[in-house]
Amino acid sequence: MKILARSLGAGILALTLTACGAHRGNVQSSSWAEGGLFNAKAEGGLLRAGGGSRNLSSSDDGSSLDGEVLGVRLTNKNFDIPVVYNDEVSQWLEYFTGVGRRHFNVYLERKAKFEPVIVPKLKAAGLPQDLIYLAMIESGFSTAAHSHAGAVGPWQFIQSTGRLFGLKSDWWMDERRDPHKSTDAAVNYLSRLYSEFGDWRLACAAYNSGELKIRRAIAKLGTRDFFEIARDRKALRRETKDYVPKMMAAAIIGKNPEAFGFRTFEASNELTDFTEVRIPRAENIRTVARIAGVSKDKLMEINPSLLRCCTPPQSGPYTIRVPKGDAASAVIAAVDAGEIGRYADFRRHVVRRGESLSKIARNSGVPSEAILAMNDIRSAKGLKPGTELVIPERGGAGAMGAMVASAKVRGQAKGNRMIASVEGRPLMHTVKKGETLVAISRRYDVRVKEIRRWNSLSRAKNPRPGSRIKLYVRNENSEAI
Repeated sequence: MKILARSLGAGILALTLTACGAHRGNVQSSSWAEGGLFNAKAEGGLLRAGGGSRNLSSSDDGSSLDGEVLGVRLTNKNFDIPVVYNDEVSQWLEYFTGVGRRHFNVYLERKAKFEPVIVPKLKAAGLPQDLIYLAMIESGFSTAAHSHAGAVGPWQFIQSTGRLFGLKSDWWMDERRDPHKSTDAAVNYLSRLYSEFGDWRLACAAYNSGELKIRRAIAKLGTRDFFEIARDRKALRRETKDYVPKMMAAAIIGKNPEAFGFRTFEASNELTDFTEVRIPRAENIRTVARIAGVSKDKLMEINPSLLRCCTPPQSGPYTIRVPKGDAASAVIAAVDAGEIGRYADFRRHVVRRGESLSKIARNSGVPSEAILAMNDIRSAKGLKPGTELVIPERGGAGAMGAMVASAKVRGQAKGNRMIASVEGRPLMHTVKKGETLVAISRRYDVRVKEIRRWNSLSRAKNPRPGSRIKLYVRNENSEAI
């Protein structure tokens, strides 16, 4: 989206927002645009001269369809956005069920994850729930979608537009990627567009092209009918002419997948089944994941705003999402014990030509092992000019010591991960006064829930100082401590 300034009179300045327009064809991320599905053009062009519309809607507002679509009798003919079946929509239906079928099936599968996030927010705001298909044609439901115009996330906001609607973005984080927060922003924007145009076809077209373009087209042609405007050769760009029929076609298939030979996917709670935990200061994501007993990738999946290996520094407390249940309980306990949120700061460093890891470590006062561990780099050979690093600042001896110890344990246990089902004798650890399971798990690079399972400890029961607990590790040289 782009932004244009316009006056609302009496010294009030509003911002006219424009979708990334013709630039959306230049997609940097292949994660959502495999095969260019949503940037494709139907064979011979979508809008033929003269239009040739065949409106099969059974109601004036296009809220339901009668008859057959591509020879398919629909089982769900009701929509809460005005959907029609005409030549323009038909050609997109043919594309999605033909050349683009494999990719469209991927986006239907993703829709099952995003639906529990998007639909309740649309419903709560009193907006049509079928606007979920606008997100489908914007990004294919990908948090990583990124256009050359700088539009990012499921709803494809550019940075300035995102900020206007409350989405923060910088080197450390980008809330445009967050399904929950970006949907809130999209709901606000779409509400504003509908308030102005009073027609969902025009509102959706404006989401793509910007309000100003639609205002000018209405003024020039003297009509508020989207398809009449779209048939004018110069009123709208090709992408905007395609945009509304494409969304209608996606909605027709999305509400009748089996009728068109697609799979039906059950709604998933992957993006909603979490607990939010407030971390007082910056922290390494790997540390939080280990304490939670989940993979780093899983934690990043439910926190897509995070762009780096840590929570944003210098921003005060940060709320992170953790899977519900034992994972959330472990992280909350670690925060209460001061085991999470230990770092004063992190900073960005770009490797310069001729700069070695040892030099970076020496200048920053941070051990080489900590720098490598923090950035998921296996060895100094992975550092090349231009590489962007996250450098932890000193958050006290305990914080830095824990990071170095964690790095060393990972190095020693590389390829020999501590696991529950391992043959041989366990390592016996004597619990010290004030020592928590979180601290022990970090020291040995194991999960808290594994320690509890190995020692038959309930969630409410912690080992007493002086007691000995079992830790299973594939390291023949390990000694009891």
